[in-house]
Amino acid sequence: MRITPHQAQQGFLTIAQNTDIDYLRLAYLQAMSIKLTMPDSSYAIIVDENTAQQVTDKYHKVFDYVITLNEDHAKNQTWKLSNEWQVFYLTPFKETIKLESDLIFTRSIKHWWTTFRLKNLVLSYGCKDYQQNTSTCRKYRKLFDDNELPDVYNGLMYFRYSQESNDFFNLAREIFANWEHIRDHALQNCRDEDPTTDVVYALAANILGL
Repeated sequence: MRITPHQAQQGFLTIAQNTDIDYLRLAYLQAMSIKLTMPDSSYAIIVDENTAQQVTDKYHKVFDYVITLNEDHAKNQTWKLSNEWQVFYLTPFKETIKLESDLIFTRSIKHWWTTFRLKNLVLSYGCKDYQQNTSTCRKYRKLFDDNELPDVYNGLMYFRYSQESNDFFNLAREIFANWEHIRDHALQNCRDEDPTTDVVYALAANILGL
């Protein structure tokens, strides 16, 4: 199904490209949790051609939009992150809360939209546990510390159709495309064979001063 981008007002969006993990099923559970806690919400999913063939009527009843990638830049990757920058160009919404598909909602966050609208783009920053304690574990964040990058998490982010968001995702696309050079010449102590979204978004945010 082809969708005209940025036409609907607001909604939630995730990417689900099945590997040995059934991300489509995760997205289905996520969508149901959103529909239960925020019944008026719209939900969109971006899939590759193989995953699109697994979207049955059961899924269509929950997904408001099913969007197939024109180009799959993660076709040869096991951990398919190199399509993440495409969310801005494919989202059907003027305002998007973009999620990783393994998040689930236990209560409404509809009031967050009002706060998000103060900015064109909002990235999650830092990490807390279920008791609201800020995590001090840096085991998986050494690359961020070594390179003085903002402690960005892409699990939940907001962006709206704007020049600032366009600039951010354009830059993210360039970082994904030129990862080997950036890894080897612009980052200290980086051993990531493929780019991860958190690192790419942290770099883009740092460069643009967001």
